[in-house]
Amino acid sequence: MPDSDILNASRDEAAHFLRCAGLDWPDPEPAELRAAVAVIAEFRAAQTVSDALRSRYEAARLWLKHIAAGRIPLPAASPSSSSTVVAAAPVEDADHG
Repeated sequence: MPDSDILNASRDEAAHFLRCAGLDWPDPEPAELRAAVAVIAEFRAAQTVSDALRSRYEAARLWLKHIAAGRIPLPAASPSSSSTVVAAAPVEDADHG
């Protein structure tokens, strides 16, 4: 897991997209948002970036961009999301890669 500075910077990056959509950071956090932040942090911390990691990073950022643009809603946190981390759903969009 990346160090706390990288994780905080990654959370700030995700928060920027939410602010663009007029959203505050949700409490509790949806598992999808927590997963997107984790992927961004993993990408930032990597010494060498594999194709798989780059793909997950780009999918996480694209998912956040779609939220920022209002194309998809930020998922609501479920009661079990505090202990479950799932991958952010990839979003296909040829215009916003």
